[in-house]
Amino acid sequence: MGFSALLETVMATPNNRDPNQKQRDADLRDIEKVDVRRGWYGRGGSRLTWLWIWVIIIVVAFFWYAGWGWGGFGGWWGGRAHAVVTTGSGVAVLNSTNKIPYVGHHFDLRDARVQAAVTNTVFWVSNGRSQPMLLVVTTNAPVSAARITPGDLVATSGTVEKAPSAEQAEVDWHLNDSGAQQLEKDQAYLQTAYVAKLQRQANNSAVAQ
Repeated sequence: MGFSALLETVMATPNNRDPNQKQRDADLRDIEKVDVRRGWYGRGGSRLTWLWIWVIIIVVAFFWYAGWGWGGFGGWWGGRAHAVVTTGSGVAVLNSTNKIPYVGHHFDLRDARVQAAVTNTVFWVSNGRSQPMLLVVTTNAPVSAARITPGDLVATSGTVEKAPSAEQAEVDWHLNDSGAQQLEKDQAYLQTAYVAKLQRQANNSAVAQ
C-alpha cells in the first residue's frame, strides 16, 4: 500500500474526524427538536400580541375621551367635565312631539342651545337632541346685552303660545318657508320677555352676560 492510500485510509477512519463534529451534530438535532411555533410570534405569543393590541386601543380611547370626548361629552382636559344638559320645565315641551297640551303653560329653560337666530328677538332653540322650537322675545323686551348667535347657551322663561298661521309667521317674524312649516307642524312656540346668554366658565358653572 502506498503512502497516499495509507493517508486516505487514516483520514477516513471515524476516530480521526473533526472532534467538534459530534457536538455540532448534537446541537443540530436539538435545534430541529425546537417547536418554533411557540415563540412570541407563535401560538402562545399570538395571544400576548393581541392582548397588547387591545391594551393600546383602550389606552388611546381613554386619552381621546379625556381630551376631546364624544357623544356630547366635552372631555376633562377641555374644561368641560360634564356634558351640558338643558334643564327646566321647558325641556318637556322641547321633547314632546305634541306641543298643543302645553299651550298656555309657563316654561323655563336653562342651558338651551340656540340652533339658529332669525332676528335679534327670534330664535330656534333645542336641548341638543330635540327638534328646534321657535323662541320669540316680545317686542321691545330687554334682550341680553351680548349678541346671541347660533351655538350659544341661553336661559329664558315665559309661556307656551299657540302658533299663528305660517303666512302670518313669515310676515311677523321673517321666517323662511322651512321655518314657517316647522312652526305650523309644532302648532306652538315659546314666548318670553327676556333671554340671557350664558357664558360657560372653567369650573363648568354658567353666568348670564
